[in-house]
Amino acid sequence: MDSTQTTPTPQKLGKNGLLKPLTAARSLWDRTLGEYGYLLIATVIPMVLFYLIYLIGKQLYPFGDGTVLVLDLNGQYVSFYEGLHDILRGEADLLYSFSRNLGGEFLGIYDYYVASPFAMLLALLPQRFMLEGLLLLFLLKAGLCGLFMGIYLHKHSAGEPNRLAVVVFSVMYAMSSYCVVQQHNSMWIDAVMWLPMLCLGIESLIKYGRFRLYVFALAITIHSNFYIGYMAVIFTLAYCFYWYFAHNRNNENNPLGEKAHFIKSVGRVAVWSVLAVGIAALAILSARYALTFGKDEFSNPNWEETQKFDLFNFFYKLLPSSYDTVRPQGLPFVYCGMLTVIAVPAFFMNKKFSLREKVAAAILILFFVASFATSSIDLIWHGFQKPNWLNYRYSFMLSFFLLVLAYRAFDQILYTPRKALLGTVIAIGA
Repeated sequence: MDSTQTTPTPQKLGKNGLLKPLTAARSLWDRTLGEYGYLLIATVIPMVLFYLIYLIGKQLYPFGDGTVLVLDLNGQYVSFYEGLHDILRGEADLLYSFSRNLGGEFLGIYDYYVASPFAMLLALLPQRFMLEGLLLLFLLKAGLCGLFMGIYLHKHSAGEPNRLAVVVFSVMYAMSSYCVVQQHNSMWIDAVMWLPMLCLGIESLIKYGRFRLYVFALAITIHSNFYIGYMAVIFTLAYCFYWYFAHNRNNENNPLGEKAHFIKSVGRVAVWSVLAVGIAALAILSARYALTFGKDEFSNPNWEETQKFDLFNFFYKLLPSSYDTVRPQGLPFVYCGMLTVIAVPAFFMNKKFSLREKVAAAILILFFVASFATSSIDLIWHGFQKPNWLNYRYSFMLSFFLLVLAYRAFDQILYTPRKALLGTVIAIGA
């Protein structure tokens, strides 16, 4: 063998090796789909997972004869969707329906159950495909929950977004226990879907006075379901004060240097909230008219102050396999991943976040816990009426907030003491 010949050395790993094609692929992805293109993954994964849940748990076609129909979806809602299908095809009337026993108004049913713009998609399908259409509707909403949460987390990343973390936490939001248990109550999932956009709108309104996203998100949330929309209004007030207090230093909330910024911010939130409610006024007023036929007298709530459950049991609801029941004795559905349970304490131990922000976050969490545990506050959340099964219908809001804190802690994990993380894991294990 010629001594001048040398054996080729394998290409080194690193920026010029394995990472180079990966970087090129990512660059091509960004050029094709844009900065937010990777969030398609956060959209598709929940859709696939929910389909697998239905496929395995309900044995959907072609592996069985199961359907998505459960509980009230089977007993009531599917008929309402069929009624909407007929209305949109000109075969029935929105104001009055003869399908209600001896006949009755339909607008109240529309406002509560099928006012979601996404429900209109069912009219594109023949009525014989109603069950398949409902499945697609549920999967679409699950995917959009992941997408909108991904947009929120992307915008709240410190520097370059950790794309894997954004996708993981977005999927955890879309697959939280509330979304899984309540998916058959599809009219409630719209609020879960729009909540990240509503929070982005609040923040933009406070910081820059930009109102379009806030008005759109609040109006469509209320229109889609006035009941959960009412709860969204309460959350809006709480989140506004949280955000302003948490970020009221070094002009974080006032980058334009506006004078009397707090007073003007309160005024802007009030004015644009009135506009959003005004946009959804037709749904609100027609629903109120329908309630006068007796539904608003369905129960006589007891305003005697009581503690609804042992707080120790509430912490159990943050852990896996903690489903209990949808009956009146059921606890809030707040589970949103074990990574969240570990990362939220890390947020409060992280040196990157100010004491002001930690105090504000703790107050908002305690506000939700007090709302769950205190009978009178819980009644206010539920429109001054005790819910008939399916308690704590606003619990997804706490899941959202916990996931946001967890993501931010994960995004700044280098500033969290390792001993603190280890202690948290040991405490949870114990």
